[in-house]
Amino acid sequence: MTDLFPFYMAWFYYKSGMFYKERNWSDTLKNGYSKLIRPFLIFSVVGFVLYLILNGTVNWKLSIKEFVMLGSFPGSQHLWFLVSLFLALCLFKLVRNYWWAIAALCVLLLLFHYNAKKHLVGFPIFGDIPYLWGNIMAGCLFMYCGYRLRKYQYLHFVFFVSLFLYAVMFMLCYSSVDMHTMNITVGGLQWYLFSIFGIVALNNLSKYIVKYVVSQPLIYIGKYSLQFYIYHWFVILCVCIVCKWLKMDVAAYILILANLVLLPAIVELQKKCFAKRQSEDN
Repeated sequence: MTDLFPFYMAWFYYKSGMFYKERNWSDTLKNGYSKLIRPFLIFSVVGFVLYLILNGTVNWKLSIKEFVMLGSFPGSQHLWFLVSLFLALCLFKLVRNYWWAIAALCVLLLLFHYNAKKHLVGFPIFGDIPYLWGNIMAGCLFMYCGYRLRKYQYLHFVFFVSLFLYAVMFMLCYSSVDMHTMNITVGGLQWYLFSIFGIVALNNLSKYIVKYVVSQPLIYIGKYSLQFYIYHWFVILCVCIVCKWLKMDVAAYILILANLVLLPAIVELQKKCFAKRQSEDN
């Protein structure tokens, strides 16, 4: 699936740019803390507990280094995205109206990729740089694209050109980047254009599919995509713990089935708890 959609992480940042609303700094920080940082803190603790249950011990020094370099703690490695998205939103708020700042961001990102490439062959320029530096800058650029293209991406001309160019690049110069580490795994920096074309094409295709084929499931997945992203790893950890207790092998179909069944159930439970808390507050 990731081979067909190598831009799936970039899409989250692009989507944030699409739905960006201007707020003052106080509201921006409060909203970011509520939606991103608080879940990061809560589920980092949950993941850490599950990690201890599964492994029995933890290297504290290594855990702190992991947070500094990777942006996450053991047991919740996927949550780097929440910190990255929050910081990318703050950076986007600073630079979105200045073309020279966006240009400078592109230059810095090129230097980051160059340093990462040199690091892989044993000649780092700046040494070990935390992954967050790279994915925050890249995320900010994808936000900028989503912000600027949100009024134009659904034009028929833009859709067909994006779909055509994505198909051509997919066949002739396919590229993929691990957006956590910003390591280019296949191809090269054409991944950025490749991803933009793919995101615009996918957004349009999703719109038509939602309208004419299967509206409710896709709307539901799109609406709660962030929750699915956060919870899926903890479902996997819990299944691994249960299989370890039962002395069973962890089969891929068990993990897939568990996520298909449990993720919607967890989201619905969260919705009910949130609705109940709101009614009590009122």
